[in-house]
Amino acid sequence: MTKAMTEVKLKPCPKCGSNDLVHGYLTNRDETKIRCMNCKILFCIFDTPENAIKLWNKDFNIRKE
Repeated sequence: MTKAMTEVKLKPCPKCGSNDLVHGYLTNRDETKIRCMNCKILFCIFDTPENAIKLWNKDFNIRKE
């Protein structure tokens, strides 16, 4: 991840509830990634960081194992 997003308010991981999140934006691919370092879930979207954060923060359902 080449460009860090600043002043980002991410909700905890929807799978495990951890706040140990890493996120970044690849400008050459217009790609945003968010990864939970606890359960290793990876959220990757080809969109702006602002839209990626909105989607991450939505209350989407992930089946807990």
